[in-house]
Amino acid sequence: MDDASPFDRCREVLQKEMERANENPGANTNRELELLTPHAEFLDSMNRLKPEEFWDLLSFVEIHHLTMGRFAAGRRSHSRALASPENSFEPGHPCIAISQSNLAITLQHLGQLEGSRDLPRSALASDEKSFGPGHPTVAFRRSNLATVLKGSGAVGRSARSAGKDVFRFTGAIS
Repeated sequence: MDDASPFDRCREVLQKEMERANENPGANTNRELELLTPHAEFLDSMNRLKPEEFWDLLSFVEIHHLTMGRFAAGRRSHSRALASPENSFEPGHPCIAISQSNLAITLQHLGQLEGSRDLPRSALASDEKSFGPGHPTVAFRRSNLATVLKGSGAVGRSARSAGKDVFRFTGAIS
Protein backbone atom coordinates (compact mmCIF):
# COMPACT_ATOMS: atom_id res chain seq x y z
CA MET A 1 0.00 0.00 0.00
CA ASP A 2 3.04 2.32 0.44
CA ASP A 3 3.57 2.58 -3.33
CA ALA A 4 -0.14 3.08 -4.01
CA SER A 5 -1.47 6.37 -5.31
CA PRO A 6 -3.57 8.52 -2.97
CA PHE A 7 -6.62 7.44 -4.98
CA ASP A 8 -5.82 3.75 -4.46
CA ARG A 9 -5.08 4.24 -0.76
CA CYS A 10 -8.41 6.04 -0.34
CA ARG A 11 -10.24 3.24 -2.18
CA GLU A 12 -8.55 0.56 -0.07
CA VAL A 13 -9.38 2.31 3.21
CA LEU A 14 -12.99 2.89 2.16
CA GLN A 15 -13.36 -0.72 1.05
CA LYS A 16 -11.97 -1.97 4.36
CA GLU A 17 -14.29 0.28 6.36
CA MET A 18 -17.33 -0.68 4.28
CA GLU A 19 -16.52 -4.36 4.83
CA ARG A 20 -16.80 -3.78 8.59
CA ALA A 21 -20.56 -3.54 8.13
CA ASN A 22 -20.58 -7.27 7.32
CA GLU A 23 -18.39 -8.12 10.30
CA ASN A 24 -20.01 -5.81 12.85
CA PRO A 25 -23.49 -4.72 11.78
CA GLY A 26 -25.26 -2.30 14.02
CA ALA A 27 -26.29 1.27 14.61
CA ASN A 28 -22.79 2.52 15.46
CA THR A 29 -21.28 0.98 12.34
CA ASN A 30 -24.06 2.45 10.20
CA ARG A 31 -23.49 5.92 11.66
CA GLU A 32 -19.78 5.64 10.86
CA LEU A 33 -20.48 4.39 7.35
CA GLU A 34 -22.88 7.28 6.84
CA LEU A 35 -19.86 9.61 6.95
CA LEU A 36 -17.96 7.51 4.41
CA THR A 37 -20.71 6.98 1.84
CA PRO A 38 -20.25 10.35 0.05
CA HIS A 39 -16.53 9.59 -0.32
CA ALA A 40 -17.28 6.17 -1.80
CA GLU A 41 -19.75 7.76 -4.22
CA PHE A 42 -17.11 10.34 -5.20
CA LEU A 43 -14.58 7.58 -5.96
CA ASP A 44 -17.23 5.89 -8.06
CA SER A 45 -17.81 9.09 -10.04
CA MET A 46 -14.11 9.38 -10.96
CA ASN A 47 -14.35 6.43 -13.41
CA ARG A 48 -10.91 5.19 -12.34
CA LEU A 49 -11.96 1.97 -10.64
CA LYS A 50 -11.45 -1.46 -12.15
CA PRO A 51 -14.76 -3.24 -12.81
CA GLU A 52 -14.46 -5.53 -9.78
CA GLU A 53 -13.44 -2.62 -7.50
CA PHE A 54 -16.32 -0.53 -8.82
CA TRP A 55 -18.80 -3.36 -8.25
CA ASP A 56 -17.51 -4.15 -4.74
CA LEU A 57 -17.57 -0.53 -3.61
CA LEU A 58 -20.99 0.22 -5.09
CA SER A 59 -22.41 -2.98 -3.61
CA PHE A 60 -21.51 -1.75 -0.15
CA VAL A 61 -22.90 1.72 -0.90
CA GLU A 62 -26.20 0.30 -2.17
CA ILE A 63 -26.59 -1.99 0.84
CA HIS A 64 -25.87 0.94 3.15
CA HIS A 65 -28.50 3.10 1.44
CA LEU A 66 -31.06 0.31 1.80
CA THR A 67 -30.14 -0.25 5.45
CA MET A 68 -30.73 3.44 6.07
CA GLY A 69 -34.10 3.27 4.27
CA ARG A 70 -33.01 5.33 1.25
CA PHE A 71 -34.50 3.09 -1.42
CA ALA A 72 -34.28 5.61 -4.28
CA ALA A 73 -30.56 6.17 -3.59
CA GLY A 74 -30.18 2.39 -3.29
CA ARG A 75 -31.85 1.98 -6.69
CA ARG A 76 -29.40 4.44 -8.27
CA SER A 77 -26.45 2.57 -6.76
CA HIS A 78 -27.93 -0.80 -7.76
CA SER A 79 -28.45 0.41 -11.33
CA ARG A 80 -24.86 1.64 -11.57
CA ALA A 81 -23.59 -1.57 -9.96
CA LEU A 82 -25.50 -3.57 -12.58
CA ALA A 83 -24.27 -1.45 -15.49
CA SER A 84 -20.62 -2.06 -14.61
CA PRO A 85 -20.62 -5.87 -14.87
CA GLU A 86 -22.96 -5.76 -17.87
CA ASN A 87 -20.35 -3.63 -19.66
CA SER A 88 -17.34 -5.56 -18.34
CA PHE A 89 -18.29 -9.23 -18.26
CA GLU A 90 -19.89 -11.77 -20.57
CA PRO A 91 -23.68 -12.19 -20.31
CA GLY A 92 -24.55 -14.63 -17.54
CA HIS A 93 -21.59 -13.70 -15.31
CA PRO A 94 -22.38 -14.20 -11.58
CA CYS A 95 -21.76 -10.49 -10.82
CA ILE A 96 -24.54 -9.60 -13.25
CA ALA A 97 -26.93 -12.08 -11.65
CA ILE A 98 -26.17 -10.75 -8.14
CA SER A 99 -26.78 -7.16 -9.25
CA GLN A 100 -30.00 -8.11 -11.05
CA SER A 101 -31.31 -9.91 -8.00
CA ASN A 102 -30.41 -7.05 -5.63
CA LEU A 103 -31.94 -4.42 -7.91
CA ALA A 104 -35.16 -6.47 -8.12
CA ILE A 105 -35.57 -6.40 -4.33
CA THR A 106 -34.97 -2.63 -4.28
CA LEU A 107 -37.48 -2.03 -7.08
CA GLN A 108 -40.02 -4.07 -5.13
CA HIS A 109 -39.47 -1.87 -2.07
CA LEU A 110 -40.09 1.14 -4.30
CA GLY A 111 -43.31 -0.38 -5.67
CA GLN A 112 -41.89 -0.75 -9.20
CA LEU A 113 -43.23 -4.28 -9.54
CA GLU A 114 -42.94 -4.82 -13.29
CA GLY A 115 -39.19 -4.28 -13.34
CA SER A 116 -38.77 -6.24 -10.15
CA ARG A 117 -40.25 -9.39 -11.75
CA ASP A 118 -38.01 -9.53 -14.82
CA LEU A 119 -34.65 -9.08 -13.12
CA PRO A 120 -34.73 -12.09 -10.75
CA ARG A 121 -35.88 -14.30 -13.63
CA SER A 122 -32.81 -13.22 -15.63
CA ALA A 123 -30.58 -13.72 -12.58
CA LEU A 124 -32.01 -17.21 -12.03
CA ALA A 125 -31.50 -18.18 -15.68
CA SER A 126 -27.88 -16.97 -15.57
CA ASP A 127 -27.12 -18.84 -12.37
CA GLU A 128 -28.79 -22.04 -13.60
CA LYS A 129 -26.56 -21.86 -16.67
CA SER A 130 -23.42 -21.04 -14.64
CA PHE A 131 -23.87 -23.41 -11.70
CA GLY A 132 -26.48 -26.02 -12.64
CA PRO A 133 -29.99 -26.44 -11.20
CA GLY A 134 -28.99 -28.05 -7.88
CA HIS A 135 -26.45 -25.45 -6.77
CA PRO A 136 -27.08 -23.47 -3.53
CA THR A 137 -26.77 -20.18 -5.45
CA VAL A 138 -29.62 -21.28 -7.72
CA ALA A 139 -31.77 -22.12 -4.68
CA PHE A 140 -31.03 -18.66 -3.30
CA ARG A 141 -32.00 -17.00 -6.61
CA ARG A 142 -35.24 -19.00 -6.67
CA SER A 143 -35.94 -17.80 -3.16
CA ASN A 144 -35.37 -14.20 -4.29
CA LEU A 145 -37.70 -14.74 -7.23
CA ALA A 146 -40.32 -16.21 -4.90
CA THR A 147 -39.99 -13.21 -2.59
CA VAL A 148 -40.47 -10.78 -5.47
CA LEU A 149 -43.40 -12.74 -6.91
CA LYS A 150 -45.05 -12.98 -3.51
CA GLY A 151 -44.55 -9.27 -2.91
CA SER A 152 -46.09 -8.43 -6.27
CA GLY A 153 -49.05 -10.75 -5.74
CA ALA A 154 -47.92 -13.08 -8.53
CA VAL A 155 -47.31 -16.16 -6.41
CA GLY A 156 -47.52 -19.26 -8.52
CA ARG A 157 -45.56 -22.32 -9.51
CA SER A 158 -42.23 -20.44 -9.50
CA ALA A 159 -42.67 -19.32 -5.91
CA ARG A 160 -43.75 -22.79 -4.70
CA SER A 161 -40.87 -24.39 -6.58
CA ALA A 162 -38.40 -21.92 -5.09
CA GLY A 163 -39.59 -22.69 -1.58
CA LYS A 164 -39.16 -26.42 -2.14
CA ASP A 165 -35.63 -25.89 -3.48
CA VAL A 166 -34.64 -23.84 -0.44
CA PHE A 167 -36.05 -26.48 1.93
CA ARG A 168 -34.33 -29.27 -0.04
CA PHE A 169 -31.00 -27.37 0.14
CA THR A 170 -31.28 -26.80 3.89
CA GLY A 171 -32.23 -30.44 4.48
CA ALA A 172 -35.74 -29.65 5.72
CA ILE A 173 -37.23 -31.98 3.06
CA SER A 174 -35.66 -34.61 0.84
